[in-house]
Amino acid sequence: MKINSSDIKKILIIKLAAMGDILFASAIASNLKKSFPNASIDWLADSWTKEVVDNIPSVGKAIYYDRPWLAQSKIKGYLEIPKLVKKLRDKKYDLAIIANRSSLASKLAKMAKIPLKVGFGKSKNLDVNVIYDSSKPEVDRNLDLLRAIGVEIVSKKMVFNVNKHIEEQVKKRFLSGKDRVVCLSAGGGQNPGLKMLLKRWPIEYFCELAAMLIKKGFGVVLVGGKEDKLLSDEISKKTKAINLAGKTNLAESAAIIKNSCLFIGADSAPLYIAAAVGTATLGLYGPTDPRILSPIGPRNAYLFKQSHCSPCYTPQSIVQGRYNECQYNQQCLKDLSVQEVFAKAMELLGG
Repeated sequence: MKINSSDIKKILIIKLAAMGDILFASAIASNLKKSFPNASIDWLADSWTKEVVDNIPSVGKAIYYDRPWLAQSKIKGYLEIPKLVKKLRDKKYDLAIIANRSSLASKLAKMAKIPLKVGFGKSKNLDVNVIYDSSKPEVDRNLDLLRAIGVEIVSKKMVFNVNKHIEEQVKKRFLSGKDRVVCLSAGGGQNPGLKMLLKRWPIEYFCELAAMLIKKGFGVVLVGGKEDKLLSDEISKKTKAINLAGKTNLAESAAIIKNSCLFIGADSAPLYIAAAVGTATLGLYGPTDPRILSPIGPRNAYLFKQSHCSPCYTPQSIVQGRYNECQYNQQCLKDLSVQEVFAKAMELLGG
């Protein structure tokens, strides 16, 4: 199907998900802007992803809505739906790109009377039904929504805008006198919609890796949210790593990561922020499949020790609710040795 660009004035992207998922879908916005340069592009997302959505280039306005099962009050969440639908209807969108598989997302677009609705699956709420190919890299899979309506894909890069003023302030406050910085993120794997600590590489491994990098002359900075602070404290107490986890907001963390020469961490939002701002990345995978969930690009590497039971976090296991159980004590990540990670890091750092 090919649509006439002159018919499209207002576009709504719907992606209600975690921060990392938002970044995986960010290439939708940049590719739409190339094909529809005069159209406005809005985004419907969960409120707790605001720090990501507000920094996606090409997105004009963001509309925030917390799904009932994630809202502070489930009843209030359901009561907000009519208000949201009216708000969307009043915007008079011409096109909705729905990157969620949930029926709620497509129903919202249907009730908002958006004339052209593109999404995954066979829902009758959609006008263009796109096959959800679970074997594809997530970035590429999301872009199938655009291919289905004839949009040319010019980039598969995740995008995130770093504010210049914030970047200068961060360099003065945290990075002054530091030339070769490696960012580590030991936490991740939790958000209001999901808690999956199984994705974390062992903390004692991070301690050893930080010490080895510091010995090689690199400055090591630990990044993450408030929930990662105590974990990162363990590393900073045993090494000379600087712990900024929980001390900076997401925009500041992104600026720090942008000004580092390498980011190392698990399958979580900071890894994707790093890829989006152009920093070289080394993703550490175990329960999740890097062939699907690794950033796409020559500067984005990963290490993965596939065992008999991994990856266990797949699109199918998510639907079946089987993704947060491990009978093997995270063996897939424990098998990923510090020496292997250090060697790969040195390769990426040119040493």
